[in-house]
Amino acid sequence: MPLYPTPQATDFVSLFSYAQSIVPFSQLVVIAVFFTSFFALKRYETLRALVPSIFITFLTSLFFYLMNLIQVEFVYATVVALGVSIILLYFHEKEY
Repeated sequence: MPLYPTPQATDFVSLFSYAQSIVPFSQLVVIAVFFTSFFALKRYETLRALVPSIFITFLTSLFFYLMNLIQVEFVYATVVALGVSIILLYFHEKEY
């Protein structure tokens, strides 16, 4: 008898659900999406790179929430971060 049951991960959601049962995989993917998009957009100044990267992170977290892979609090955190970054960018651009 095997020590761990063999997972039946035949689609995207069941694969992420199985990985989520071992580690907080979906949250780590969302954080990795943020850092990847932020450093890809870093050729612009920091605030201009921050807003689109948080927006991409919000879309990813919303997608994962709709598939029941992360909790709604994680989506709320990205919405708050998006709002704060947009306000910061607005006031930063207003200075120029």
